This record gives sequence, C-alpha cells and structure tokens, in this order.
Amino acid sequence: MSFYDVVCETGGFLKRQVNPLKMSLYDSFCETGGLLKRQENPLKMSFYDVVCETGGFLKRQNNPLKMSLYDGVCEMGGFLKRYDNPLKMSLYDGVCEMAGFLKRQDNHLKMSLYDGVCRKSVAYDL
Repeated sequence: MSFYDVVCETGGFLKRQVNPLKMSLYDSFCETGGLLKRQENPLKMSFYDVVCETGGFLKRQNNPLKMSLYDGVCEMGGFLKRYDNPLKMSLYDGVCEMAGFLKRQDNHLKMSLYDGVCRKSVAYDL
C-alpha cells in the first residue's frame, strides 16, 4: 500500500506496530500540533498534497498518481532537499532510525520531519 493510500484513503492513520515505541505519523502530526492542513479543507491533512503541490512529486514507478513512502525513501535515497538551505531532511532518519519518533536528532544539522512540519517557514520547502 502506498503512503498516499494510508494517509488519504484511511483518514491519515498509520497504525502503531507491535513495538509500542513506534509512533504513527498521524499521531506525530496531530498530537504534537503539527497538523498539515489542506488549503481547501482544514480538517484534512495529506502528505501527498504537501509534497505534490510544492512541486516535490515522489512518483511510484508503475503509477505516477500514487506516491509510496518506500519509493521515496529507497528509490530516491530518502532525502528531501531544501532549495534555500544546505541542510538535508531524511525520512529514513526521521522515521526508521528513531523507531518512528519524529524529533530532532543529536546532530543539529539534521532536521527531523517534526521540525519540518512544525516550523511553518520550512515545512517541506522543496
């Protein structure tokens, strides 16, 4: 299942895995106050909308209408580069290496997904 499917078609819930330390992206976005809202509907948040509407299409090879978190992390190296800043944000670092917790890492040069979401001025500035 693509990340687009999980976020948009199931209401944005990425269910916690067996490991209780893993936080869902939905929890991270909503419970920390970092909800990503669609312009036309503030009740919905869509990672697909944010990525695609800012020009950062992550396309699945067989279907350009869907983007997969696996595709974004593995096929593109996982890096979302900011045009105005050499700092790199890695979905792999933010999600996988820290067991799903989206937080700033020890290395201050690495931005977490949480930082990108909560800081409105830098959120997915692709």
